[in-house]
Amino acid sequence: EKFCEMLGYARSELLGRHVRDITHPDDFGRGSAYRMQMARNGARSASGEKGFKRKDGSVMWARRTMSTACDDAGNPQYVISVVEDITERKAVEERHRATFEHAPVGIMHTAIEDDRILHANAKLSEMLGYSLGELMQMTTDDFIHPEYVGTDQPKYRERLLKGEISAFSSERLYRRKDGSDLWVNRTVSLARDSAGEPLYFIRIVEDITERKRAEEAVAR
Repeated sequence: EKFCEMLGYARSELLGRHVRDITHPDDFGRGSAYRMQMARNGARSASGEKGFKRKDGSVMWARRTMSTACDDAGNPQYVISVVEDITERKAVEERHRATFEHAPVGIMHTAIEDDRILHANAKLSEMLGYSLGELMQMTTDDFIHPEYVGTDQPKYRERLLKGEISAFSSERLYRRKDGSDLWVNRTVSLARDSAGEPLYFIRIVEDITERKRAEEAVAR
């Protein structure tokens, strides 16, 4: 009954219907692949995300776990699919992804142990002149101006990890791929898992080069 409710069908409408009819076209075939694995190497379970088509035409995203029911002799009889609706979670993930990718400021996630760039958005790539692929091979020290490397870390790293502060901001001088200077206001915060363990640093980078130039001009 719960599966019927998820998809908006009466049980009589689902019984006897081919799974293709309720599967998003991009995801059809995974069940067949599992059955082939079951026949070839005795696979007994598999799980993953899948899109289902509801009766009204909308898509339900699900976490599906398939297992094999066998008789007393160990011969496969049928496949059991346990389906969990994760549509809301997927929607939240998509909103976060869109916010990250289309933000008007540079954003990057960096590893706690060595400041390797784990993820960066298109705006940061544009600001620094490096492709996203190049950024994924770099650490933050690779584009911080040499005079600023290591100057801020003692001010925030341990304090963030200990939970003494929630964020730290400062002005930094970066060096673009073409060798030109880029002044930024950089804010660092820490992402944690549900147990409170540190995952990675979040760095928000705002280009303030024009403002710095204006300040220098006034100072003259």
